[in-house]
Amino acid sequence: MSEFSHDPEAAAIYGFLRSRESPEVVGAVPAPASVSRRRQAPATAIDIARAEGLELGLESTQASVETFVFDLATTTLGCRRGEARVLARAWAKAGYAGQGEVFDWAESVGLRNLHVVQQLRSHGITPDMLETCIDGTAARRRLRNGERVGGIIGALLAATR
Repeated sequence: MSEFSHDPEAAAIYGFLRSRESPEVVGAVPAPASVSRRRQAPATAIDIARAEGLELGLESTQASVETFVFDLATTTLGCRRGEARVLARAWAKAGYAGQGEVFDWAESVGLRNLHVVQQLRSHGITPDMLETCIDGTAARRRLRNGERVGGIIGALLAATR
């Protein structure tokens, strides 16, 4: 489900900004100091809009994300309203683009593990990458079994090279 299903113009802008890359100069060799290890693309539409200084009205999705997480926490996890409200506000403040993105992360590592999600995202890891097997076990299962996030990130980055 796209966070822009209601606005085709915003969807087009988001698609353009997600696919935009730096132009490559033919024949130029970058100096080692100017080469970054890996270019980090903003992970959400809100991140892109903020980075580009655009006002697309995406902040309204925060309320949608907050309501979604609150409902998910109370119904699926059986959280009390206070705990569900804290979780919902934390996910909404983290700037996730929509319910689909939140659901993918919650399904992968758990709704109570926002700190894990933030670490994974900061290294360019996506929910679909967590299906990668590391020594015969999916990364998602390893995270849910309590394995250290740093070890999983290292293994995933090594596997995707």
